[in-house]
Amino acid sequence: MELAWQEREQKMQERQTLWARLDHTEKELHDVTTQMKEKICSIVEDVERRVSNALNEEIRRLSVLVDEFNEPFHPDPLVLNVFKKTLHAHVESGLGSNLRARLSSALALNIESSQAEMTKRMLALLGNEKRELASTMLPRREPFEILYRLNCENLCADFQEDIEFKFSLGLVSLVQRLMGKASSRIVNQRHKENVRLYFV
Repeated sequence: MELAWQEREQKMQERQTLWARLDHTEKELHDVTTQMKEKICSIVEDVERRVSNALNEEIRRLSVLVDEFNEPFHPDPLVLNVFKKTLHAHVESGLGSNLRARLSSALALNIESSQAEMTKRMLALLGNEKRELASTMLPRREPFEILYRLNCENLCADFQEDIEFKFSLGLVSLVQRLMGKASSRIVNQRHKENVRLYFV
């Protein structure tokens, strides 16, 4: 009887210990989950900031990509549509490769270190024997790759080009081109005064 009582006490203590460990593990898991969600949010904000800054800089340098485009231009509407599509593809490809070169390694390093931290924190919640077993069962991770997809054709859909040749050989426009805007105002005012005097 005494032996049965001791066994019962021992089982109850083991059960209480197990419940305490389970409760502790649940609290730790909740804390880790909360911290990892915050970490993921900060990573997303960091990625958005970096991509936005890099994209703004690349947009400022867009003329370089356009200058590198070597297709012949022709004003015929059919040829012009093909020209625009190939130009969009060229710009999209160039922007994508420039963004990849500027951002991919830093972002991938940030994400991989965060993944390693998450894995380490989760494994710490397991017992020693389970931790070793879990570490052997973790899937092999491929290197993180970021894809940049910019649809230039949609971005430029509302753009209407004006390819008509416009030529003006008036006196005022020649003076404006040769002397600049400030000087041409003086010439323009004198020209109007002379015209007024001529008709008076």
